[in-house]
Amino acid sequence: MRNNRQRTQEGLAVEISPRTMHLLVLLHRRGSVTQVAGELGMTQPAVSMQLQRAERCVGFPLFERSARGVTATPRGRLLCEAAEKALDGIRSFEHAVDAMRREDGRILRVGCIAYGAGEVMTRTLAEFGRVHPEVTIQREQCGFEDHLGGLRAGTADVAFGFGAISGGEIEAEVLFLDPPVIAVSSSSSWARRRSISVFEILDEPLLSGEDSGDGWEDYWLALPYRAGRTPRVTGRYNTVEMHLDAVARGVGLSIMSVQTQLHYRHPGVTYVPLRGVEPAPHWLAWPRANPSRFVPELVASARRIAAKYRPAPAGRHSA
Repeated sequence: MRNNRQRTQEGLAVEISPRTMHLLVLLHRRGSVTQVAGELGMTQPAVSMQLQRAERCVGFPLFERSARGVTATPRGRLLCEAAEKALDGIRSFEHAVDAMRREDGRILRVGCIAYGAGEVMTRTLAEFGRVHPEVTIQREQCGFEDHLGGLRAGTADVAFGFGAISGGEIEAEVLFLDPPVIAVSSSSSWARRRSISVFEILDEPLLSGEDSGDGWEDYWLALPYRAGRTPRVTGRYNTVEMHLDAVARGVGLSIMSVQTQLHYRHPGVTYVPLRGVEPAPHWLAWPRANPSRFVPELVASARRIAAKYRPAPAGRHSA
């Protein structure tokens, strides 16, 4: 299927995600990238990049920038007003779906990205299935462009994943912390190293997923360690398999985690421990509004099974 950029260039319909619509509406209301970044739990560069991507998508400026903030252009104002109406419609639809779904407690929709929380996810769902044989588990694997595993789209009741979470509508329980590794081409000099410092790779080409604009990719691009330096992203791929293929071909390096190393092998890729980077959180998440009645049971089970891994800080994390 042709992507949005191709459709835009040919003058056909433009698709902008509800998440981007929400960001545009907030920018129009607040007039400040800094304020919107804080409200959404994003970095300012991530907000700016998301806005630039939206402007490239529609083909004209949406906001005027100044030292005092941002102001919607006439066209931008009209699109922000239309986006607000569209979001109201989406919310109404989601509420209707939620109401109908909760009339039938015999289905549990589980989303995940890549391997989710690995063995913890597999064993948790197996245990749940034994206790609740009457419940059908519908599992869907999402790409990195949907790193919350369908929760925001309303296609999942709970989701297993890893990395940062942001956005006030999601709540999460961090299950364990996973040390970072970096995937390098087996034919490169990096592959002969016993470990690599994050400060050695800041100027190296890196791979990422599609930027969701909510800070999820900051960890995988080592943004907290860059002191304002822009990462050199040489490829964006939305599955682990595509990342590893690009690494093997020498397109760039990719920050991953030990769980990735355990679950994904590639003949042209070597995993090397990455020093100086905080471990990645693995979590179980669910929508804050009208959560599934099975959430407490799933959290308790997942926490118990995850106990053998590096422990996470106690308590839940609002996202």
